[in-house]
Amino acid sequence: MRQTIARMSGVLLPVALAVASRAGAQPTYSLSIDGPSSFEGAPGASVDIGGAYDLNLAEAGNDSENGAQGWSISLSSDGVTITSITTEGTVAADVSEGGIRNTGFEVSETTTAFRAGDECAGDGAVSAVVLSFVMNITLAVNESSNIARIETAGTATVSAARETVDVATIAFAQGCQGSGQPVDNNVTWSGQTVSPDRGSLAISCGGCFSGRCDDDTAEAKGLQIVAEGVIVPDSEDGGTAMNPALIGLESAVGAPGSTTVHFAIRSRGLASGVQGWSVSVAGDARLAIVGATTDGTDAADVNGDPPGLRNTGFEVSELTIRSQPGSACDGLEGAVSAVVLSFVMNITLDADGDNRILSLDVESTDAVLVDGSVGGVVQWKDGCQGSGQPVNNVATVGGNTETFGFCQAVTVRFSPLDPGGFAIPCDANRDGKLDLADAVAVVNDLFRDGDSALSFDCVAAYDCSEDGIAEIGDALVIAVGLFGGGPLPPAALAGECTEFDPEACAEPACAL
Repeated sequence: MRQTIARMSGVLLPVALAVASRAGAQPTYSLSIDGPSSFEGAPGASVDIGGAYDLNLAEAGNDSENGAQGWSISLSSDGVTITSITTEGTVAADVSEGGIRNTGFEVSETTTAFRAGDECAGDGAVSAVVLSFVMNITLAVNESSNIARIETAGTATVSAARETVDVATIAFAQGCQGSGQPVDNNVTWSGQTVSPDRGSLAISCGGCFSGRCDDDTAEAKGLQIVAEGVIVPDSEDGGTAMNPALIGLESAVGAPGSTTVHFAIRSRGLASGVQGWSVSVAGDARLAIVGATTDGTDAADVNGDPPGLRNTGFEVSELTIRSQPGSACDGLEGAVSAVVLSFVMNITLDADGDNRILSLDVESTDAVLVDGSVGGVVQWKDGCQGSGQPVNNVATVGGNTETFGFCQAVTVRFSPLDPGGFAIPCDANRDGKLDLADAVAVVNDLFRDGDSALSFDCVAAYDCSEDGIAEIGDALVIAVGLFGGGPLPPAALAGECTEFDPEACAEPACAL
């Protein structure tokens, strides 16, 4: 098979046969973020906490002659938004732009999607690089290399009531998704996938605090709205996950994902408890709020089942209209809830504690796909409107109106139910998963006398173009399919173990 490929690729073969030494133990890798990590501002000011950051890949313990051949990275941010990612000006840039990449592959893009169960919060960035498909080009051995750069944007509000605090985080997080498949942080060395240590960067601000519903006085009192839990469908114990910023659930393919998320008012050190409140919340374009209730919460009536705290008070909770020109809620499906615990008795929430006040039924606006996850963000926005007037996020404490110092947004994502098995098609290095290392393994096996322990002469195993021929194009199909939105065999995306013809493939990689 290799002789046929060699004749077809005669122009490239002399360079491609520069075989790397594979002796020695597998090296270790670590990813880090370098850039501005602290900001200061005058009391009451809005501080710009965005900036430019270098993403670095460090190698250690490599006693061979060659470093990393390629990598994929996935980042997420909280408190700031990653607005761009590029390899320009780094070692990963094309040789024509001052880098070392030549006849390779590169995709770098910001993300808005994610794989359920992982750490990406949806808005992040990914980058995938193969330095060369036909030459032996690697990063410098046992050195740190700058492989990408990102730009971020964000603000935080300065409060005299706060000391220096962390207001944002940028982290290497698994599962962010651009136009291709969800991306993990992996490094390819000698055709093998190596999982790097994943760093993060905390961004602090002197006197700053971040979040929605910001107000200096309320923040000093510790008045917040927090996610209190989620009902997991068909869970054995019926328990809830406490204070999740990210909720990942599995759901049947072909229908929208749905669940219920609970929210609580968190009071810390108030002189008296909260007497009443109004809240205004919406899903983003990818997530709709389809139900809102105080049933089963502390805001329920005292005669409810289970009983709540409200007695001779007032409560209305309803979904909001979609068209609200000029409102932050315009075009979004949300809800409002207004509660007074009592007009005639001194009934309040805890002055120092958490009280559940609202349960929201949420549903993805798109159906769950076989090859990806769907979902979006529950976000707190002033001005959503039901049958009455527009509603703001405020509370009544001691007869006075207070705004919340922080309202926690929650990302809810739904992934397809696991079909089981391994993604054998295109799994050229036979490690049971499909990633960038498989593209490199195809090249190594075809052109560089690949290590038989990692790849093998089996057309059916890595014929990703499904044309019956193992060739360099199969490596490109893998790379573009994973990171550029190109087609991949359905069995690879579905994770199916494909049965091989014994004559075409003497050593199958999995058992049916």
